[in-house]
Amino acid sequence: FISVTDDEEAKITVYLDGVEVTENYKLKVDKEELVELEENVITAKKVGVVAITAEVEGYDLMSTVEVTIYRPVKTMKLTSVSSTLKVGNDRQLTLTTTPSNATRTSIKFTSSDEEVATVNNNGIITGVSKGTVIITAIDEITGKKAEIKQIVK
Repeated sequence: FISVTDDEEAKITVYLDGVEVTENYKLKVDKEELVELEENVITAKKVGVVAITAEVEGYDLMSTVEVTIYRPVKTMKLTSVSSTLKVGNDRQLTLTTTPSNATRTSIKFTSSDEEVATVNNNGIITGVSKGTVIITAIDEITGKKAEIKQIVK
């Protein structure tokens, strides 16, 4: 598994029995619309998942690696229709990212105190008991994060 951004290059290195193969091999890409392959360097063109297969001449072996191309989050902002929430109620938080079409599959939500409020990975908070809590959204790929304070009454 390899992960690259939608404007990044990656070098593919082929190994056979722990030794780098520098000649007599072929690389094949299953989705040419997503990446450009020149010699052993791929350049990502679009977001998606592509399989790259290596074949070494003279061996009846093939190896495939999956490459995930994503658009990284540059900034994040969490908002709520209100800063207060009643015990037992739910509220959907709104997460805004730039770019707006960033890949958001690696964003996780956490609560600073789950005895006050919980949050699921869709950004829905639930008031558990009275108190103040900080809800954090973090992109596990880029490390970018956003926080919002909520008061449970």
